[in-house]
Amino acid sequence: MVARTLGIDIGISSIGWALVEIENDSIQSNGGKIIASGSRIFPKAEHPKKSSLALPRREARSKRRLVKRRAQRMLQIKRYLSDRLGLGDMIDQDNKDKYQLFKKGDKSVWELRALALDKKLEPRELARVILHIAKRRGYDDITYGMDEKQDDKKILSCIKENQRQLQESGYKTIGQMFYHKFYRRLRPNGQMDNIRNRKRNKIVSYKYSIARSELRSELEMIFEVQKSLGNKFVDDEFCKTLLGDKQALKKEKREGLIFYQRPLKGFGDKVGKCEFFDNEKRAFKDTPSAQKFIALTKTINLLRYITNTHGIEFDMPQTIKQIFTEAMKLKSGLSYKKLKALLELPDSYQFKGLDYSKDKPENSTFIEFGSSIKLASLGIDEARQDALVSLLAENKNWDDIVLELKKIGLESKAQEIRAQNFKFSKTINLSLKALSFIIPLMQKGMRYDEAIKELYNQGVFKLKRVLQRGDLPSLSEIAKEDSYFEITNPVVMRALSEFRKVVNAILQKYGKFHYINIELTREVGLSKEERNKIERKQNDNAKLNSQATEFLKDNNMEITSKNILKAKLFKMQNETCIYSGKKITLNDLRDDNSVEIDHILPLSRSLDDSQNNKILCLKSSNQDKRNRTPYEWFGDDEKRWDAFETLIKTMMLGKERIKKLLNKNFKDRNQGARAEFLARNLADTGYIARVVSKYVRNYLEFLSIGDKKEHIRIISGSFSSFLRHYWGIGKKDRANHIHHAQDAIILACVNPSSIQRFSEYLKDKELRYKKNQQKIEDLDEQTKYALRWPMNDFRQKVEESIANIMVSHRVSHKVTGALHAETITSFKDKKCQATYGGIEGIKRAISLGKLRVVNEGLVMNGPMVCIDVFKSKDKGQFYFVPVYTYDIAIKKISNKACV
Repeated sequence: MVARTLGIDIGISSIGWALVEIENDSIQSNGGKIIASGSRIFPKAEHPKKSSLALPRREARSKRRLVKRRAQRMLQIKRYLSDRLGLGDMIDQDNKDKYQLFKKGDKSVWELRALALDKKLEPRELARVILHIAKRRGYDDITYGMDEKQDDKKILSCIKENQRQLQESGYKTIGQMFYHKFYRRLRPNGQMDNIRNRKRNKIVSYKYSIARSELRSELEMIFEVQKSLGNKFVDDEFCKTLLGDKQALKKEKREGLIFYQRPLKGFGDKVGKCEFFDNEKRAFKDTPSAQKFIALTKTINLLRYITNTHGIEFDMPQTIKQIFTEAMKLKSGLSYKKLKALLELPDSYQFKGLDYSKDKPENSTFIEFGSSIKLASLGIDEARQDALVSLLAENKNWDDIVLELKKIGLESKAQEIRAQNFKFSKTINLSLKALSFIIPLMQKGMRYDEAIKELYNQGVFKLKRVLQRGDLPSLSEIAKEDSYFEITNPVVMRALSEFRKVVNAILQKYGKFHYINIELTREVGLSKEERNKIERKQNDNAKLNSQATEFLKDNNMEITSKNILKAKLFKMQNETCIYSGKKITLNDLRDDNSVEIDHILPLSRSLDDSQNNKILCLKSSNQDKRNRTPYEWFGDDEKRWDAFETLIKTMMLGKERIKKLLNKNFKDRNQGARAEFLARNLADTGYIARVVSKYVRNYLEFLSIGDKKEHIRIISGSFSSFLRHYWGIGKKDRANHIHHAQDAIILACVNPSSIQRFSEYLKDKELRYKKNQQKIEDLDEQTKYALRWPMNDFRQKVEESIANIMVSHRVSHKVTGALHAETITSFKDKKCQATYGGIEGIKRAISLGKLRVVNEGLVMNGPMVCIDVFKSKDKGQFYFVPVYTYDIAIKKISNKACV
């Protein structure tokens, strides 16, 4: 059957596509054609720098809101003081702040705060003290605890230090201490100290941080002293209005004008919906049920892995129970070391995923139940722990929390709960209701996917309504009915949105297809931090390749991929044979009979041909090692093994390579199973891959393929890389965007026929690595590729297809950004005049749009939106005109151009 297949290569800023027709089942088919291919380019939905695109706007909005609220609070306090203390000059006739409270010649307000404890203050002096404290109210717990992260730790440290100094110094209030100890004291640099936290040399000092409770205590003491000294203005009503009445029911009255803090809005309405129950909210990660689910997943996967790789059978329910019982005893969680003892694994066993190049790697935590243990220590039963975590996570106002605690019968525990300073926020995709069905099945030893399948069979979980149609609907549309498609990552959303546009455009122009093969770049779905880490790693590798190439040139060695790898390993290994510890000379490096590249874990046993499984060694050492791992070779010689460990830790080999070198319990993959192994790893099983697969499967209508059901293949990046080499396409040319379409063509050609050909090729290749077995006579490379190509003249057809591509770019209809730079420069500014050639040069720059006039000053342009291209009719030259946000705002193109 001739099948029509769409190949899609999805990246975070690009999509390559190709539509092919090819014989689907027959290995001998010579037909097939590439109908069309293309590339779609779009900007990724994030700021190119570390911060978010919305951060500057969000910070500015936050500052405006803060300034506005502070001004409103201060005006309210001034109105009260103006009326109560008879200070009419504080407020004008329009009831607005006149800012006439502080006059030249007045005593420092710090001095007044100290004097207030011994001397009766005049109304104006008392107002100044109150307003000074009210303006900067100190740091407080606006919910029920301060997060101990980033700068919060520094703030808390400084607050505690100031509290300690206050207790030890004998001063009565924080204001009195600051006045006598710090106010206008000479610093070592000769300047006078000023009691304010400020930024110096880009470093923020929190030396004078004060807790709000300290300021409240100071005002309470001042008011008590003023009362005792006969200050007629300070009475009970005055104190309660400003400092609050603890017996009042309303929060505003209870906290007073000075210290009232508007409650934060809860996050309950922001919690997503469950994957299986649309009316249920997702469970918070710190609920005991969610912790148990996560621990079960990790435990079952590990036990299954040990069984599959080492043949050790476990009584799953009993073993899981033992592991959980031990973990619940330990606040720090169950370590891998204790898990090994519990499972009675041999000392030589190494857990998958642990970095054994580090000291005592097995001391790290396997599973933990931190929140559950804390909640249990408060005497809260397990039935109410989930509810407690949920209400603490959803509510940020303590008054609301207390009301909710009453509903679940925990009001008596309120103060103990507040003292624990719990911080819960993250959720999982499942609700507590869904977990109540899943966890019992997993406790019996079922994997998560097996438990879900069983619950579907039982009818507990219902299949979502499928709406297959001729084109793909938007994700926002289907997310309303299915929370599985609620994706918050803007980079992923942008990529999938462009994917939808490309698929729908292809359907409209070329019609339906039988199959869709999709590859998602591994960066899709990763956080920006993770992508930056990958980018740094790629840049480092490119730098190493460049250095290796220069090294080969300097030493008159042929520049081949094999020699580049040898040169890289030569430097990484400090010019030393990794097995014998002997020096490798340049002459050795040039001679293939002296040194060899060895697979750390033998290729025919591990099926691992990656660079991280390769090292450089003397040929004699490689012959002694034979088809063994380093540990199998000399691991029983304790002295030699210790020396080997010490040697490799002095080299810059990377975690993965060191992990393979120190592997003590390597288990063979089945002989002759390289093809089967790679076929099993053909599919990408990541979360975003599952989302895309479900999106296409549920909402896109395909051409009929008879009895076959699966129209979708999610191809892993490693498999498509193999195919690029396998079909002899060559390296990617990243100088343009065409290579995305080239990748898509390769993907579109993946079918049972190509997989079978590839399997045969791998089996043949594997035999070459086995000694004393059948030798395969090498064929001419071109002939080998022709035998494996998915269609006749494959490379020629690929070149013809990509030659016709016009790369598509996403058009942004919305222009955002600052109109101009923040700094306004005067026309008289000498530096500006020197830059543009005097006043006349500045006028010319303004006429060309290089400079803008704002508030009778000069500003630089904001960001460039695009570049318009014009062609001269008489000269035939092209002219480029940069267009800025300012031009878009005034709807006029500037008179500036460059050839």
